[in-house]
Amino acid sequence: MSPSSSWVFAYGSLMWSWPWPHVRKVSARLIGYHRAPCLSSVVYRGTAERPGVGFGLLPGGECLGVAFEVAANDWTDVLPALDARELVTGVYQRTQLQLLPTGGGDPVDAWTYLADVTHPQYLAEPPADLASRIALASGTAGSCRDYWRDTLAALSELGIDEPWLRHLWGEAMATHASECAI
Repeated sequence: MSPSSSWVFAYGSLMWSWPWPHVRKVSARLIGYHRAPCLSSVVYRGTAERPGVGFGLLPGGECLGVAFEVAANDWTDVLPALDARELVTGVYQRTQLQLLPTGGGDPVDAWTYLADVTHPQYLAEPPADLASRIALASGTAGSCRDYWRDTLAALSELGIDEPWLRHLWGEAMATHASECAI
């Protein structure tokens, strides 16, 4: 990592919804954590009355995603904006971890957001209505189904296949097809 930049690891909506300046974007692997649908979304992709389901990073396994390199002169603006977006309810903890760029190169230290397993929005066990939450919830940033669709599309573009997420998505859409029709 160059001392003139900082890195951020994206594994959910940040992969496809990164609005800030960056030097480059690379595929990366985070060892020791995995992507999980473990957060109850009550602002961006749901409400307290009808929560959606968001992704978090949990210990164990590995996670493929995207790393953004941000120039030092942009970092002073990007970090507060990133925190304002990701820490809105306190369900994430910003942490710096080491990533491996998948195209080769040296490991880099990157900031990322881990699920806070002590937070009330943490879903220790997937709720029975997980498919319904994905299909029907909506919040200030749009529908939970759009969040899942766009995240799965970003993973697909990177050549990342997580069959169990696609299965859950398919279940949500099949079970609630009539309610999701536009």
